Amino acid sequence: MARLRRELIRIPARITRRAGEIQLRLPPGPQLLATVLPTLQGLPAPG
Repeated sequence: MARLRRELIRIPARITRRAGEIQLRLPPGPQLLATVLPTLQGLPAPG
């Protein structure tokens, strides 16, 4: 996850675990979703 955040998304964020689930916590920002979403959609499916 750290490599994903560092190399593909390139935004400050925190990776946390809650109830056995990994979460990527992004900082607030009005344009953040528009910046990150296309990058995440372009990633290949896991597996």
